[in-house]
Amino acid sequence: MLHRRSWLALVSCLSLLFAACGPAPRASDEATAEAEGTSGSETPTPSGPPPSFLPEGHRVLARLDMARVRRSPVAADVESAMVATQTWQNLAGGSGIRPVQDLDVMVIGADAVYANRRVAVLRYVGTEAMVRERLLALSVARSLPLTWSETNGFAVATMPVALPVPHSVVLTASHEIVICPTDEVARVAAVARDHAARRASAGPEAILEPQLTFAAGELATMISTEAMEGRQGYPTPPQSYRLHAMEDDASHQLFLYVHGEFATEADAQASLDWALAAARQYAGEFLVRGAGLNRPLEALTGTRQGTAVDLQTNMTAEEVRRGLGAAALLQMMQQRSQ
Repeated sequence: MLHRRSWLALVSCLSLLFAACGPAPRASDEATAEAEGTSGSETPTPSGPPPSFLPEGHRVLARLDMARVRRSPVAADVESAMVATQTWQNLAGGSGIRPVQDLDVMVIGADAVYANRRVAVLRYVGTEAMVRERLLALSVARSLPLTWSETNGFAVATMPVALPVPHSVVLTASHEIVICPTDEVARVAAVARDHAARRASAGPEAILEPQLTFAAGELATMISTEAMEGRQGYPTPPQSYRLHAMEDDASHQLFLYVHGEFATEADAQASLDWALAAARQYAGEFLVRGAGLNRPLEALTGTRQGTAVDLQTNMTAEEVRRGLGAAALLQMMQQRSQ
């Protein structure tokens, strides 16, 4: 099972995506027209599968269907919890960005869970003018310059946020942007031009980024092939893992699945035993029961097949709301203790 550090890594990864990317700007009509060319004969449709904005070799992938979150009964709770995090305030405070209301889909890739280089693809709601205003507000709040330029026919803006590695915003298509390290702008623009050429036959609103294809009911996914760091007192962590959150459209019940791959069968069994025992222990604690969060822990089940472990449980919309409140309280306590 993912131990506490892993859950924090997931939150950190998604929070950075929400905050660093902000509301996705839309490519200008002029840039899109230039990228698509003047005729099919002059810009032949590329063959083969569409390339991805995410660089090859990324070891961490996280994606979230914000449009699905927006339709859920806990949309306001999710947005409040996200905006209240210290990560969000550090990276996007003062911008006016609303992650649940302003975004439809977000995908992030990186070469590690804790990485300074990340590539994010976002689909957004709203106008390009709104996006530019939000980026300008962020620039003013950070006292950092916001510089616009053009690469390969696509508008590019510097990210007005102090990051270890400078990042830029590329307006890649209507209602789509890519956030990437500044030294990868040319590569991202080349992928955007390929996608634009394919829209000549696929349609102007076609979404061509491969990682923006969600399974039925998929709310969020995180995949990591990075071996997790071990901690004293915990079983040996998995060498890779996947976390899926699926939502039932009718009841809005959330189903959580975790799959871990271990080096040995012994490590896998030890992790499974620890996960089930820890869930039962925490379910019996007074504060957990008082918060109404014991049932998902009691419902946790798991199996092992060779060196692989699978865990699953489910949460009602009300339990999700309570969980968000508990997480916000814990974060507040941690901030005050620092």
